[in-house]
Amino acid sequence: MFRAASKADQEQVQAQLRATEDAVARKLRAAEAAVFAAARSRQTSAVAREDPEPPPEPVPPGEKLEGDDQTANHHKQMGHDFGSAAAAASHATPPPSRGPPGAEASSTSHAVAPAAQAAAPAAPAASAARAAAPAARAAETIASKFLSPAAATFEEGIRSAGGSPTGWDQQEYNGLIWDSSMGERALPPFWEPPAGVDLDSSGSYVNNQPTIFLMVASYRDFQCRDTVSSALSRAAHAFRVAVAVVEQNAYGPGTEDQSCVEPHKPCAQDPEQPLCKYAHQIRLFKVDSKSATGPVFARHVGDRMYRGEYYAMQLDAHVTFIKDWDLLMISQFHETKNDYALLSTYLTDVQGSIDAQGRSKRRTRPIMCNSHFEGGGQTSHLRHLAQPEEVAVMQDTPMLEPFWAAGMSFSRGHFVVRVPYDCCLPMLFQGEEISIGIRAWTFGYDMYAPHTSVIFHEYAVNSARRRGVHAFWENRAAVDAAAGMRRMVGLIKMAPDLSPASYDHKDEFRYGLAPLTPEQERKAGLGSKGPAPGLARPVELFYKLFGMDTRKKTMVPELCKFVKSGKMHEAFSNSLRPNGKGIDYSVHEDFDIKAALDEILTKLSRGAEDLLRAAIAKKKIPALQNSLEMANRAKRVNPKLLAEANALLSELKRV
Repeated sequence: MFRAASKADQEQVQAQLRATEDAVARKLRAAEAAVFAAARSRQTSAVAREDPEPPPEPVPPGEKLEGDDQTANHHKQMGHDFGSAAAAASHATPPPSRGPPGAEASSTSHAVAPAAQAAAPAAPAASAARAAAPAARAAETIASKFLSPAAATFEEGIRSAGGSPTGWDQQEYNGLIWDSSMGERALPPFWEPPAGVDLDSSGSYVNNQPTIFLMVASYRDFQCRDTVSSALSRAAHAFRVAVAVVEQNAYGPGTEDQSCVEPHKPCAQDPEQPLCKYAHQIRLFKVDSKSATGPVFARHVGDRMYRGEYYAMQLDAHVTFIKDWDLLMISQFHETKNDYALLSTYLTDVQGSIDAQGRSKRRTRPIMCNSHFEGGGQTSHLRHLAQPEEVAVMQDTPMLEPFWAAGMSFSRGHFVVRVPYDCCLPMLFQGEEISIGIRAWTFGYDMYAPHTSVIFHEYAVNSARRRGVHAFWENRAAVDAAAGMRRMVGLIKMAPDLSPASYDHKDEFRYGLAPLTPEQERKAGLGSKGPAPGLARPVELFYKLFGMDTRKKTMVPELCKFVKSGKMHEAFSNSLRPNGKGIDYSVHEDFDIKAALDEILTKLSRGAEDLLRAAIAKKKIPALQNSLEMANRAKRVNPKLLAEANALLSELKRV
């Protein structure tokens, strides 16, 4: 597959790649953006001709949109048909809480792509594609010095510049069932970019499509194989998806645990099943369930299975995808114009969310903003609660949010390299999202809530078949869970009074906050895995911006009103760096979240009072009920006005 390359050859290739990669990726992205823009434009025109009614009123939180006619009409109005390939995706319904315990043969057009830049102005797709062709051919010529002209499998097609294969060899792990006695050395090694290749510019392509690393961690989950099948069967370009499964099962005679990679029928009987058709794209690492210590360790192993894909995504093992989810996620990622964007949110319940054609029936979506300090003492920590779900106030871009969700995250691949799951947080559940989210923010990454949901979760509260499923808690007696919590809050400085001697410091620079000074960078020794120059942020600024007092264990109330209204997005998105590498929060060090919330609440209260006065004048029960509901949400309404409205409502009901 590869010829020997001299150092001079490799240096020449690197120089040529650096000279062409920006132009290649920019033009290819322009072509892809034009396809989406043209499809949106066609759909908008169709709406104007066929359905001239005004946009639908927002659905109240929790209300479900049922019926194919309503759903199809919504898709037209929202412009969610991206042409013949992409799904008409809608929005979602809030989970009650965080869930409990083309062508298969591929070839690589170019192996290294630059950081995402702002999308070029929309142009006809054909012209953009023609403009990209010369640069693409140049990249192919460079890559062909080390790559075979037609790779036989997905993994053979995933290569990096410099002649070093980055693929996963499943043969190394087929006979292995890992248990804790084997130690870290038996785990897959972490991937690193080839020498001389900037991490932000890394990312593999297959058949001219950016690859997607999809990581699924499963604990004795009977739905795992259906999750993997759903991802592969409903992707527009399934050949670009590499699925990494961390399967924590009970193995041996008499076990009832279902494998994540075993199809419902033998492959000889039905070779078109996704688990058969795309078997060469599935990476499997088995862990004895008795050695499982929670989602953090499982996803730590999953991060080790990353092999340089352009995008990275992680999900739970009991989710369902909608049709063309890959196009929809990539499109929304591009809309942020931020190469350091993390699209992440709690997922909506699958019940009533997907139609028979595999398309979304939802118009709403959750956004991450609702959290509080939980637990007592020094290890008190932020825990995310049920998240608000409404029709997104911005439909042309995902909206900034302060928190990250483990159940769905989509980003560039370099995020997995810089902010991997901690090796040493046994039995940690509620703290995993805080650990990753805050660490990611200090490395320069920004969280966004997608405006369109493309994946839905099956929650036990609404699914009888998920009640009583196994959970990692059954191994709790063998592990000191408190030790993991102390390490977590210590590493992210959420417990300023916690003694450093009270928690484990193993590889703390690898699994802690971003280094801020040259001395810290030297001690950390992260090399290419460290933050890009100038992007690291102090964690103290995060706590200040979003109103958290880590010593008193309190946070500002009503943060969601700042986030879901789009005010957070408006306040900070204009500070996105010109190179698309994250928001520059250093210009917002004096931002006052309390003042911002006070302004929002004052406007809401004035509006609610105006509605109350109008409802009192009308003396109509529905108007009074609606205005009182808004007044209760506004919080600061004149108590005398509230009392008058309530008294009138009671009188009208008696009459």
